Amino acid sequence: SNFKVNDDVVYPLHGVGIIDSTYEREINEVKTKFYKIKLKDSEMFISVPLKNAESVGLRKIMDEEDIKQVIRKLSNLPKTIEENWKVRYQENIEKLKSGKATNMATVIKELFLRNRVKSLSIMERKQYEGTYKMLVKEISISKKTDEKEVSNLISSKLDALAKKIEKKEEMEKKEMEEMERKEDK
Repeated sequence: SNFKVNDDVVYPLHGVGIIDSTYEREINEVKTKFYKIKLKDSEMFISVPLKNAESVGLRKIMDEEDIKQVIRKLSNLPKTIEENWKVRYQENIEKLKSGKATNMATVIKELFLRNRVKSLSIMERKQYEGTYKMLVKEISISKKTDEKEVSNLISSKLDALAKKIEKKEEMEKKEMEEMERKEDK
């Protein structure tokens, strides 16, 4: 596989880590190689079989181009957001399992916008906060910059998107009122 010791990696639903080492273990008389990953925000280690690394979504940390894509994703209007929170929560887990950074951005954006309309369930709030923290940590490590700076950048993109949506909703409301006035005449 394409990971080396000391590579910064992202393990979906667990966080950002570093490949600490590789080792071999015999399981049912089959020698299996593992990556030993140290998670950045805890003292925890996770072992991932080399042969499963891709299927569990393990990936190298984002580069500059990936970060630009994620920031763009945070700035784009979302498709319609699922109304049922349980369905939405499951869909988000699937998105996050993929390990794709753009999917993390989509989950953050949609939950942020949803929370403006109606408070998130406790599970969704945890999902939002966990994903947000993970994205901030990954970008700050990749850019070798302060987490606060990254968090401010993401927040400003989300706030700008919220304003864009408010303007769009105001325009639509005015158009509706205009149409109703014309019908009343």
